[in-house]
Amino acid sequence: MRLAARLSLLLTLVSFAVFAQDTAPPPPQSPVLTAVLQYVVPALVTVLGPLAIWALGQLGAFLKSKSSESKVFGVLSVVTEAANSVVAELNATLKPQLQAALADGVLTQAEKDQLKKAALDVLKTKLPAATLASAQGLFGPMLDTWLGGLVERAVVEQKPPPVTTLEQAAAVLRGPNPA
Repeated sequence: MRLAARLSLLLTLVSFAVFAQDTAPPPPQSPVLTAVLQYVVPALVTVLGPLAIWALGQLGAFLKSKSSESKVFGVLSVVTEAANSVVAELNATLKPQLQAALADGVLTQAEKDQLKKAALDVLKTKLPAATLASAQGLFGPMLDTWLGGLVERAVVEQKPPPVTTLEQAAAVLRGPNPA
């Protein structure tokens, strides 16, 4: 409490000392500077004020569009990663069904459709509801087609590359190299 009283007294004395000093009259200004300050500056402020407000509005719109773009990219990357994960999971869990379907050496269109539908169902259950709703807002009625395309792309990406050289064939026959 005593410190606050001392600071208050000190500030009061300093303010009295500042205002008690004799102030010299301002130096004379040129008539050109006076005219500029009197007539040009108010006109510039009148013109530049609305321009500054317009520029801030444009900046806000730009930042809002960038924000929505990043949300879109976020949704796309989450769904793409989920599709890759689902295809890898289904490769492991549906392998017996896939081998049974490939017993005759050919995968029929009905079998392909059944596997694709299973992948789509698993993908839709794995995605958070908010992400699925955002994707629905982006793609509308084409959501299932887009998700199917992601699943097909994930299947193609997870296939092993074709063997084109003898070294590659030998590496495939040796199996994974334990390090």
